[in-house]
Amino acid sequence: MGHFLAPAPHIADSRREDPYKLFIAAYAKSLDYGDMENRIRELRKERGLTLKRLADLVGTSNQQISHLEKGRRRLTVEWMERIATALECHPSELLVGGASVRNDRERAMIELFRGLSEEQQEAFLTATAALAKPVGNANKDATSGEQTGQARRA
Repeated sequence: MGHFLAPAPHIADSRREDPYKLFIAAYAKSLDYGDMENRIRELRKERGLTLKRLADLVGTSNQQISHLEKGRRRLTVEWMERIATALECHPSELLVGGASVRNDRERAMIELFRGLSEEQQEAFLTATAALAKPVGNANKDATSGEQTGQARRA
């Protein structure tokens, strides 16, 4: 029989708030990103932040941030959350190979999505999937529409 750990009451309550926080609370002790390459420096520089400024936002020293960036200190889930909050990104974006946001529009879309209730997120995904489906067909329709319009004019 496999091991199953029932979530503590405070973790069960967090399910309603944010599934990511539930994941973090349930598995934080077993996760170790210390040996993984990270993108902290890259993201910090993209946002125009100095080591000192990021350290101030995170509530630590610039030496600590430097050690985390260079892999000299273990990047724990707690550090990932604190740094991601300061850099206004998802913690997975801090890791090489993690999800990355391509531009400001995508970042805005993610932030809007995170602010929705679970029901609203489902409706959003359904509507977005419906909009995304006709991408291949939209070009055909537009092309045939133009040809039809041209044929009518002729």
